[in-house]
This record gives sequence, C-alpha cells and structure tokens, in this order.
Amino acid sequence: MMMSLFRKKEAQWYSGANGLFSSVAQVIFIREIFAVFSGNEFLLSLALSIWLLFGAAGNRLSRHILPLKLTWLFFLYLLSCVGGILIIRIIPRFVLPGELQSPLFITIVMLISVVPCALLTGALFGVLTNSYKGRLLYRWENVGTIAGLILVSWAVYHTITHLVIILSAALCLLPVLWKNRVAFGLAVLSLLIFVLIEPQSNKWKYGGEDYSVIYGREGEIAIDNERKVVLLNKRIYRMGYPHPSVEQSVHVPLSIRRADRILLIHDNGHSAEIRKYNPSELVCIESEPLLTDSGCICQTPERLSRKKQFDVVILGSDVPENMAMSRLFTEDFFYRIKEMMTDSGLFSFTLSLNSNYLDKYEKKLKDLLIATLQQTFSVVKVFPGEGLTFVASDIPFEFATVCKVPASYFTDFILPSVSHEEIVSANQNTVKAGINKVAHPLILKITLERYLDKFNVSTTVILLLAFVLLIISILFFMRGGTLFSIGTTGFCAGSYTIIVMMIYQSQYGTLYSRVSLLMIALSVGFVIGTYIKKFPIPDIMVGLYVVLSLFFLTMFRNPPEILFYALNSMMGVIGGAQIINCKSVSWVKLNAADLVGGVAGMGLTATLILPGFGLAGAVTVMAIVKAASLITYFCFSRS
Repeated sequence: MMMSLFRKKEAQWYSGANGLFSSVAQVIFIREIFAVFSGNEFLLSLALSIWLLFGAAGNRLSRHILPLKLTWLFFLYLLSCVGGILIIRIIPRFVLPGELQSPLFITIVMLISVVPCALLTGALFGVLTNSYKGRLLYRWENVGTIAGLILVSWAVYHTITHLVIILSAALCLLPVLWKNRVAFGLAVLSLLIFVLIEPQSNKWKYGGEDYSVIYGREGEIAIDNERKVVLLNKRIYRMGYPHPSVEQSVHVPLSIRRADRILLIHDNGHSAEIRKYNPSELVCIESEPLLTDSGCICQTPERLSRKKQFDVVILGSDVPENMAMSRLFTEDFFYRIKEMMTDSGLFSFTLSLNSNYLDKYEKKLKDLLIATLQQTFSVVKVFPGEGLTFVASDIPFEFATVCKVPASYFTDFILPSVSHEEIVSANQNTVKAGINKVAHPLILKITLERYLDKFNVSTTVILLLAFVLLIISILFFMRGGTLFSIGTTGFCAGSYTIIVMMIYQSQYGTLYSRVSLLMIALSVGFVIGTYIKKFPIPDIMVGLYVVLSLFFLTMFRNPPEILFYALNSMMGVIGGAQIINCKSVSWVKLNAADLVGGVAGMGLTATLILPGFGLAGAVTVMAIVKAASLITYFCFSRS
C-alpha cells in the first residue's frame, strides 16, 4: 500500500529535487557562516557536522511522518533554508562591532539556523525510502546532489549572488509543491519576501555599516563607500590607508640588496611602496578575480610558472587562520617559492604580531616558521618592529640601517626604535618547534589552540566532548555489525575527502571555489557504486583503498588536478557499492549510519587528527577504524 502512494517517476523526481536543493543549501549556509564569523576549519567542520548529524536524525524521525504530508514538508524545507540564511545574517546586529564570538555562541546560532533545514532534508529522504525502493532513490538523490553541486560550482565561479543561486535551486521544488496549491502559493510568497529583503539583509552582516557586498570565488567581499577598506569573509583583505607594517614588509627586504624583478603575492598596499624602487618588472598576483586591478593578475602562486626568476618575493598575507592561508607557510610552499627565485634572491613576509610581547602561541608560531624556513633556505632572519618581518635567502645578508627611498614612517619611527638587542632577541628560538608541512599542518593546531584559549576553552574538554558524542552516536546510529561497518565507511569517506581537499589546497590554492567539484566527483562515485551488484569484504576493501591511494597520491611531487577528482570519485564508488549491497537493514538506518560516520570523519580529521598527528596519523586512524569494524562484524556474525 505504501508503495502505491508514489508513482516511480514522481518518487525519483522528489528524491532528485531533495538532493539538488540540499547540496545547494549546504554550500550557501557554509559561505554565509564564513562571511559572518570569519570562518576557519573549526567552523567548517562544525557546520558540516551539524548538517550531517541532524540529517541523520531526520532520517530516523521520518517513520513518524506520513507521506501524505510530503508537499508541506517540501514547503517547510524551502522556508527553513531561507529563514536560516536570514537568521545568520541578522546576528551581527545584536553583537558589538568587531567582537569575536565564542564557539558556544556560534554553535547555538548554527543550531537555530541550520538544524531545521538539515532535519527536513534527512526526513524527506527517509519518507521517500520508506515508501519506495531505497536503492533507486539513493541513486537519484545523488544524481540530484551532482546537479546541485554543478549549479553552485558554476555560480560561485562566475560570482553569482546567493539570492540567484537559491532561487535557481528552488525552481526544482516548485513542481513538487504544485500538487498543493496552498503550499505552492506560500512558497512563492516566501521567495518574493526573500527577494525584497535580501539586499538589505546583506548589510546586516556588517552591523549596519555602509558596505557594498559582492560575491567572490573564495568568499564574500565587502567594500566601504570610500573604497578604502576591503573585507574578505569579514577579515581585512586590503586597506587604502597608509599602514606602518606594509612599509616595513616592503622596505626591510628591498633595502638589503638591489632587486630588478619582484613578485608580490597579495597586495595590501605593498605595490605602491615597491614602485618607489623602480623595478624593471613587478608581478603582482591575487587569488580573487574581483579584487584584481590593472596592476595585478588573478592567479594563485601555486599555478604560477616557475620559469621566471625573481630577485625578491614578498608574501603580503598576514597571520594564517585557516587552511587557505596556512598553506602559504608550509615547507612545500617555501620550496616552490625558492624555485622561482634567483640564487641570491630574498623571500619575505610580515606578520602583525606584537614583537615585544609575544604570547605563548605567537612564540610557537614564530619559532615554527623560523624552523620551517630553515628547512628550505640557508639564512633566515627576523626583523622586529611593526610586527615581525621574516626574511630568507641562500646568500648571507644583513638588515640595512637606512632606507633607500622615501618612507616616512619606516625611516622616522621604525628604524630608530629597533635596537640591535631586539633583533638578536627576535631571532632566538625559545620553543622547540617542528616543521609545518602539508602532511602535518602544525599551524592549524596552533591557531585552533589560540582560538579556543581566547574563550578559556580547554583542548582536553573538546577532546572529551568529541569522544562522548562519538560513543553516543555509535550506540544510537551504528548498533550492529552491518551498521557499524557502514558508519566506519562513512568515517573513512569523510576523513578521506578532508585529506584530499587539504592536499589539493596545497597544490592549487583554490579549494574554497573548487570544493564543490571535489564533492561532485564523490557523488558521481556514489551513483556508479549503486550499479555494483556484489561487494565482498567491504571493510578490507575500504581500508586498503584509503591507505594505498593516499600513499600513491603523495608519491607525486606535483600531482595532476584530475587525479584528485578521480581518487575522490573512487572513494564514492566504494562507499556507494557497500551501502547498496546491504539488503538486510532498512535504508533509513543505513543512510543515518553513513551520515553520522561522515560527521565524525570530517569533523575530527579537520580539527584534531590532521593538525595533531598529520597525514600518517590520519591514515593510521582510518586503518584502525576499519580493522575494528571487521572484528565487530565477525563478532556479530557468530553471535
């Protein structure tokens, strides 16, 4: 009788529409959260975890929802997405400008804004699979997910507004809602209201200050009316006002020796100071196309040709606070820069740290960067003043005591105030430091600890909380050998995706605009996996794949871009093949276990496992998890 409630094509369309709208909503929610709370990997993993966890909860609650209410579910689904976006945007109106928000406050905001939409997307899939063939609908939901990710990838790449993206995705829900004219009318009315207030709601994020908001590939850009201040994801990206640290970052390296060819990575006013030296060639690159001008090109340093040789390379980025920024301070990146320099070339960057009173995290960061630079360059020195300026080369050098060009603040205030003793002190390593690598991003660990310490949140407490939540999730969602196996595969898929993204970011530097493409590859793999009829010993297959494929990926010094998509897609094939061949457990429970496993994999890998133990540790954890799953499966099989 339940199966008669849906015709085959209707069920497929509903499932595909759910997948399409869900994938678009998830990306928009994350971009909005990043724009309001200046996102980092902690917030990214928190947002993904909440989405997947409550999607799984919606799956389990679906058996209490009648399929006859389906049109109203889709209406509430659309309304929760639009309402959630507005809730996130209005939060800055109720806090002090520039006030840093605690993890607890951000979590509460996410629970209010994201949870309703996540619950409903999970509930919709559960209602549909309870009423029709789960195997077929799982395939169609992933087809819809692929379509949604293609839509949002294309829109982000072409800097389309979030309003247009949401309206485009909502079109797939309107045919479903047409069956209930009241629900359809209310949905259209809700969208019209959103269209009317959306332009003004964009300004809510900036506390009522008058900013023009545009959407870039890597996040949201806000520009003040005087075009003096540019924000990217609510962090200062560029300032048109004179800035002492910018003068220092340019004049310290350029006063050391003559430079004819200069490479500038991210211009925060640096180019104007550099041009005072009349270099024969100045190459300026920016990663965001909307922030380039006649003097800069849109390019990431990772994709820049290494055939050119520069006398000085200046990195204009400040203290790294997320994966996108921290990749610029790894041993791997420093080696890439060295390949683009002449034999006597200089590489320099300046971090806005208090050079006289470094806290324990700033000391760790300084010593870590010195140690990492020393792995690549023969000579590394630090100049204190308006922040710390790091200069590295393979040829010995000394800091100049005079500036070769007019630079009022640097000449009149910075140089006279910095003594020889302060320079000696700044170059002393006080903390035993490791090496910041792509395979072990220690900077992410330092920035996460520093972020949590600002709110007196202990890392130990976070670990204990994560452990307790993990145990509760296993007991509630993964009870039994089959569900535990599916859940651990979800863990491996989530962890594997984070690792692939991290390595991709270090190679190409455009993860935030290409993350949807990597997720498309994973979803394509899920669809292909649904056509595999037999999949024996899945735990061994998954364990071997994650270990061997990541070992294979790290063998390449410069892996081709297509390889990342292929490997992520294959992970999807394996995951899809396993879940489609589990016929003894309901689809609702299988999907919930898979989602919860993905929560644990993405969340723990991005925030704890990778920063704490590196790539080798993450691979080891995945291998142990699948070994435990295999043992558990055999124990349940015999009992």
